[in-house]
Amino acid sequence: MNKEDLYRSMRKAIVEGDKPAARQMALEAVRQGLDLNEVIDKGYVPGIQEVGDLWGKGEYFLPELISSAEAMKAAMAVLEPEALPEAVCYSTHRLPLRTLLRLWEERGSKAFVLGIQPKEVIFKEGLSPEVKTSVDSLAEFFSQRFCTE
Repeated sequence: MNKEDLYRSMRKAIVEGDKPAARQMALEAVRQGLDLNEVIDKGYVPGIQEVGDLWGKGEYFLPELISSAEAMKAAMAVLEPEALPEAVCYSTHRLPLRTLLRLWEERGSKAFVLGIQPKEVIFKEGLSPEVKTSVDSLAEFFSQRFCTE
């Protein structure tokens, strides 16, 4: 199965709340040596976003939300222990902060959590140019002072 087909199947498993399929595809991504951050971003996140859209339209209800969340949880249980962001010094929430901190601490690293409050929060709009500039500047600052390769 090529990457794009795998991503479509991951999304579908989350939307359908198919926990075994979501877990199996995560295992396959690890087996194939895929970039697990890309797997999360392009395979699983679109699925959970679609679930949120369906909820917002009134097409999904609590049982569907729960089964989709459980499918996502099963996939992340496979991926989280294997995945670390490329730049191990900061995160824009590719992984949940709790998971990221646990991974760093297990490897003996120090972690700093710094929040940036945007002017407004609009779901799925991404970072504003001002916030992106702030994040990049702070990441560069902390990378130069605290990160060692």
